Amino acid sequence: MKKVGLITYYGDNYGGVLQAYALQQMVKANHLDCELISNEFLNQKTGFKKMKEKTANLLCAIKNPSDYLAKRRTYQQYLSQTSSKAKRFEDFRCKNLCINKTGYTCYDDYVKNPPQYDVYLCGSDQIWNPNLYCDNGFYFAGFAPEDALKISYASSVGVSTVNKKQAAFMAPLLNRFDVISTREQKGADIINAISEKKATVVLDPTLLLDKDDWSQVAAPRIFKEPYVFCYLFGEREYIASVKQKVKELTGMKVVCIPFVPRELSSDDEKIFDAGPAEFISLIKNASLVLTDSFHATAFSINLKTPFISLCRFDKSDKKSMNDRLVTLLDMVELSDRLVDANDTFSADFLYDIDFQKAHELLGRKRQTDRQFLTDALHYDKERGSYGNL
Repeated sequence: MKKVGLITYYGDNYGGVLQAYALQQMVKANHLDCELISNEFLNQKTGFKKMKEKTANLLCAIKNPSDYLAKRRTYQQYLSQTSSKAKRFEDFRCKNLCINKTGYTCYDDYVKNPPQYDVYLCGSDQIWNPNLYCDNGFYFAGFAPEDALKISYASSVGVSTVNKKQAAFMAPLLNRFDVISTREQKGADIINAISEKKATVVLDPTLLLDKDDWSQVAAPRIFKEPYVFCYLFGEREYIASVKQKVKELTGMKVVCIPFVPRELSSDDEKIFDAGPAEFISLIKNASLVLTDSFHATAFSINLKTPFISLCRFDKSDKKSMNDRLVTLLDMVELSDRLVDANDTFSADFLYDIDFQKAHELLGRKRQTDRQFLTDALHYDKERGSYGNL
């Protein structure tokens, strides 16, 4: 059996680990062996570490000591439960992911002694975001032998523009690929402009699996009563305003996984220790989801949970990652679910969603993109055409 080495992000991030699981499952569905290539040498800062740096700022303590102390108490509450959350992530990985623990401590180790596979598959999530990971070629399979088959599935650039330095770094790495696909239209536009390759826009791997697939992975329902699930990262003022309006219109219990000071200091029911299975459950069983997260939006669509998506970034922000939401919502004709600053809505809007039409469109795209992945995995590098591995 041919072996596929999957290069992707699978850390303690819900979308990251769940897309890795989904893509691995789709490779296995093609009757191929699949391993995730260990990325443990990459040490990325988490949102909570950044938040800790903010809350530890001495100026905050001086300007508003009571607010500072409240945030610190909440953060300490989070810290007391991090081990439980980390264990749930690790249990999920151990149960569901096959990871090649290379033991390598730096990128040069991969270049000098590449782990050997028949196919090197760069997976989804923002692995090609130049503001996050472009300081070595790991997520571009830069260490893979020149004659090896190199493909990407939904590798996200994440941003709307790249500068000259970033383009110069990315272009030669992109040119080594045999087949390229990305998760958003602007990402494809960037790849097409800076490289010699043509990128195809495909679904995020989590959308290649259907509701039944994810229901088998989800944890049991956590709350018996109806609730609004909030999963928010942005700190724009309008996000707080929309959240308050939703609370007033629904009158429901609000549950959140907090990642920013606003959420940490809220009076919501906070879930600090949810793992990937609990994350799916919280979306699946919610009466409404309010989020600025791509993956929370994707799961809401897939699980047919009413939702409102928000723009985490202002349109003028050069580092904006809004395009992935726009691409997804346009594809399933649910662009009206993206509420930006100054948009208004009523109580009727909250649940007025045509999931039947959205799932018809999603089903057709899912079938097309599953075939795209199958064809890519069976690409004949020597002949430059699709064949059998």
